[in-house]
Amino acid sequence: MSSFLVILILTVVAFWFHSRIRRIEKLMEIKGVWREEGVPQQISQIPQPQTSPQALIPQAEGSSAFDKFLVWAKEDWLLKLGAVLLLIGFGWLATYAFVNNWIGPAGRIALGMFAGVLILLLGWWRIKTYVYQGSTFLVLGSSTVLLTTFAARELYDFFTPFTALGIMFLSAVFVLRMRILSLYSHIFLL
Repeated sequence: MSSFLVILILTVVAFWFHSRIRRIEKLMEIKGVWREEGVPQQISQIPQPQTSPQALIPQAEGSSAFDKFLVWAKEDWLLKLGAVLLLIGFGWLATYAFVNNWIGPAGRIALGMFAGVLILLLGWWRIKTYVYQGSTFLVLGSSTVLLTTFAARELYDFFTPFTALGIMFLSAVFVLRMRILSLYSHIFLL
């Protein structure tokens, strides 16, 4: 377990350094510090940039996926951590109840669907005033519905493949539709 954590931490640090090095190389290309051969010029021969200093700041478009993930994780991090912990807690409780056979297969599926739909509705309600919070609840609810549908299909043969695919598709489309509507409402309000 500890070796897995060490490998995970080393991977994260390597991606972080990689993105920083790419940004530095782009800045050096913009400033003209590097020749075509890749050998640095003398400091006295560096041409002065004709652009404003604001143009030299790297834009988010050129950022790596890891940088975008870090920016996303920094904003409302406590909410996102809480959503992950709720999902883990719900999964633990459900697993414990299933192992002790407290709930039958139909009850397990109904409980998962009910919890997922309630969280989806909470996200739908919250996205109107708090976009990131509502989006997080939408994704959490959709994930619960998707996992429940997968378990119902694969473990209990409760749904046909077509029905399971339809439920998963509708869940994903609902989240996408709500996110697009929230983006449009904020664009038109500005």
